[in-house]
Amino acid sequence: MNHSWHSTYHPYSSSFFVRNAEELQAVIQEAADWIESQQASLQESNDFKAQTILQKAA
Repeated sequence: MNHSWHSTYHPYSSSFFVRNAEELQAVIQEAADWIESQQASLQESNDFKAQTILQKAA
């Protein structure tokens, strides 16, 4: 996250300042949303694999 924070919002910033609070919150939310979408995709993939295995066994 450190790299995305620096490269996306303040390429030359070396530390966090209160004036960056909104940007930091946005980055954290984007990361959380991405993680959630990856987990949902993984769960869908696992569900599909399990369903396929059950169908083949039937």
